[in-house]
Amino acid sequence: MGIRGRGKIKWQPASFLPDQLTMIRKARLEDSKVEKPLLDEYQWEEIEQKLLLAMEFASKLTIKIWEDGFFYEYKGLLHRLDEMNKVIYLEMEEALMVKIRFFDISDVFVNTYIILM
Repeated sequence: MGIRGRGKIKWQPASFLPDQLTMIRKARLEDSKVEKPLLDEYQWEEIEQKLLLAMEFASKLTIKIWEDGFFYEYKGLLHRLDEMNKVIYLEMEEALMVKIRFFDISDVFVNTYIILM
């Protein structure tokens, strides 16, 4: 084996490095996922009351949803509540409409402002 053959043997494990990095990133992503929280009927009722309150008084909402192992937050005004399809339409800033499935919701926060006169 000459000097030229040794270079292939020496650098052959380095060709696996990009694949190894992607596997490590996927493993870290899988480790950081969270299980879906199970809500009881009282928590569902509280969420429904907050949604109806926000819709009645046109208050801004912060809806926390669980999707594929991660929590996401959406802020905006409740535009429509579709009870047949169990979908909420949230109107966000920049005139963006987001469709959120009711069973993905984990918590709702109503942003209320108190105006003192």
